[in-house]
Amino acid sequence: MLTAINSKQVCKASDPAAQINANVNCVIGDMAIQSLSMGNSFEADSNAQNMPIKSMQINSSIGASTVKANAFNIGGGMSMTSGAIGNKAQILHYSTN
Repeated sequence: MLTAINSKQVCKASDPAAQINANVNCVIGDMAIQSLSMGNSFEADSNAQNMPIKSMQINSSIGASTVKANAFNIGGGMSMTSGAIGNKAQILHYSTN
């Protein structure tokens, strides 16, 4: 078995951005706010015996991720996460044994 991948990703966006403006008040349970800006993302998974991968990611943009939040009277856990990722690759190769 063979899975062969040739991937080329180019991100030339002037401003890939994510922004959240939030006012959160009187939450009884947990709350979460997440913001993510991503230029290129690649994921491959296979259980083939051979898995040659050629991957090129080019990102010439400026990524920005912003969370502006006011949170009051949160009764449970609270999390705020913001991330700006230019290039991301994940390769999963499962055993056939």
